[in-house]
Amino acid sequence: MVVKLTDRVHYDLQEIERYSLQRWGRKRANRYLADIQTALSLLQEDPDLLRHDSNISTSL
Repeated sequence: MVVKLTDRVHYDLQEIERYSLQRWGRKRANRYLADIQTALSLLQEDPDLLRHDSNISTSL
């Protein structure tokens, strides 16, 4: 499975980094971003980790 990130996701990641830097510093910001990257890698390796929810658009 290929995980594609939209422009909105890139913007949100920048905002997570910015907020985390201001609130908790570089170390925590780096940890959040690394954790997100790890989660995306796990999903790419094993798409069955995702659960189906008919209330969520299939495009997400």
